[in-house]
Amino acid sequence: MPTGPGSAVTTRYTRWICRTRTTPDALINRLSVAEERVLVTKGSAFVESLIVQGVPYELILISTGHIRNRELEHILLQNLDALVTLLQSHVFIEVDRTAMYAHY
Repeated sequence: MPTGPGSAVTTRYTRWICRTRTTPDALINRLSVAEERVLVTKGSAFVESLIVQGVPYELILISTGHIRNRELEHILLQNLDALVTLLQSHVFIEVDRTAMYAHY
């Protein structure tokens, strides 16, 4: 599925926001809520933030362990329709190498 302006899915790479290697979690959370974006991350700190503070807007946690980008892209693209469907009724989805879990 294509991403970008005019497509069903748009992405935003946070490294370009601050022009540094890392972007503060609080800023990522604010952008997620302000722009109603799903945050896709390997960072488990966002799970705590979601539970305690109710941010980010929606969260997909990648729990694959060390994985090549090509493999991760394959997993996500193979499951994109299911992820979109799950996000219609859940705010936190976890994806590992073999399954997806809708936490809430």
